[in-house]
Amino acid sequence: MQIFISVHDQDLILQLEKNKCFRNIKNYKYLFLGKRTVDKLGKLKKKVIIARDLKNNIEDEKALYDYTGWYALIKNDLIKGKYVVIVQYDCFLKENFEKVIKQTLKDFPDRFIGFQPNQEYCNFLFPEEFSIALREAAKEVYNLDVKKIAADAYNSGDTTWSGGGTFACSKKWLEDYINWIEPMKSIMLKDKMVAHSIERAIKIFNIINNIKEVYLPDILEHIFNCSHDQIYQPEEMRESQQNRFSDFINGKLFDDKEKVKLNFLEKIFSVKNAGTHKLLTFLGIKMYFRNAKLQIRRLEAEKAQLLSEVYKRDKIIQEKDNEIKRLKEEN
Repeated sequence: MQIFISVHDQDLILQLEKNKCFRNIKNYKYLFLGKRTVDKLGKLKKKVIIARDLKNNIEDEKALYDYTGWYALIKNDLIKGKYVVIVQYDCFLKENFEKVIKQTLKDFPDRFIGFQPNQEYCNFLFPEEFSIALREAAKEVYNLDVKKIAADAYNSGDTTWSGGGTFACSKKWLEDYINWIEPMKSIMLKDKMVAHSIERAIKIFNIINNIKEVYLPDILEHIFNCSHDQIYQPEEMRESQQNRFSDFINGKLFDDKEKVKLNFLEKIFSVKNAGTHKLLTFLGIKMYFRNAKLQIRRLEAEKAQLLSEVYKRDKIIQEKDNEIKRLKEEN
């Protein structure tokens, strides 16, 4: 199992390495994306793959973001094992990260592993601009109605999809996914939000290929150093998030005090505190904030806990199935 960390700035790599921010994993490589300078990375040459220097690369298509790295891994045959893990530089990997993933792949070798479960069909298609390119390209190239596919899956009980560019999968899965996306890419590139569509396309790809998913939300924390959602957050919450990233990149462990601080801010700015909102507005504090965001965050945390319990249940069921199979073979 290989682990690749997507990053776009050499100074980030230097700081991450200096402070051993990924000390909880053994073997990993940085996947450097974009056109920024790399003149300081001489000593780390063996630990960094520069996508634009590879024979097969699509780094000129910068709107694709992380996808250019996935493409480079497959098209340059850089994945030597059966499985691959791809995370972003602003992810805190917990102590048992590798152990849990390896065990999960052993128990469920054909599943796609996500770390950031997003709930509900409406989130998949909202806001509209995050999926319009996918809908148009899938219809034109494959005659697929992705909105209907997602709705049918949701109505059948499949209500969770993997958000962001962090996941674990087999090399075959990633290769098949890249080959599925490529014919649609030229159409999707007409939309500046194409990177969001490519992330959402993962769910459609899994549905139409009957690929099951499992989520491991407890072994990774995506801190979102440059979160797309930050513009909707109160300044205090955004500052807390930035402080949390600062703690991470400086090699500090996240203590309970920081967690309590963030939870406290979320409670203050929750939809239950309409009076607080009015008061802050009255005082002239401009807040780019959507009430639904915090409701969704709370529900996601609750769902993540349930998903963890489902994973444990599935594991027990698998063990019992194996035991039943063994007994049948013996008799």
